[in-house]
Amino acid sequence: MELRSVPAPSYVTRTHAPEVEDLVVAARQQYPTWGGRKIVRLLDRQDVTPLPAPITVTNILHRHNLIDGKGDSGGDVTTQVQVLLLCSVFRLDLIVPPTGAIARRHRNRSSPRSPYR
Repeated sequence: MELRSVPAPSYVTRTHAPEVEDLVVAARQQYPTWGGRKIVRLLDRQDVTPLPAPITVTNILHRHNLIDGKGDSGGDVTTQVQVLLLCSVFRLDLIVPPTGAIARRHRNRSSPRSPYR
């Protein structure tokens, strides 16, 4: 039988020292709203070496079930409703022509009789 070389894997599994993982978990428990970037900055100030990347910290938090799959950027329902209402007001402003003093000002600017007014 002939020995063949095995190709290198296309990915490398890297694990950080258990001490680094413990520091990440402790930081998240102390600051439950912080994500990977802020925790990395905290570890950097504490002179932790090797310093993990923010995505690595996020993966560690997922492994320890400290982050749910929804993410924190979704916002609550009230914020989403406020954004939708604000967008509909702006859309309405684009569809409905202005009235009152604003309309008179716009009419005067676009008047062909007085272009320099």
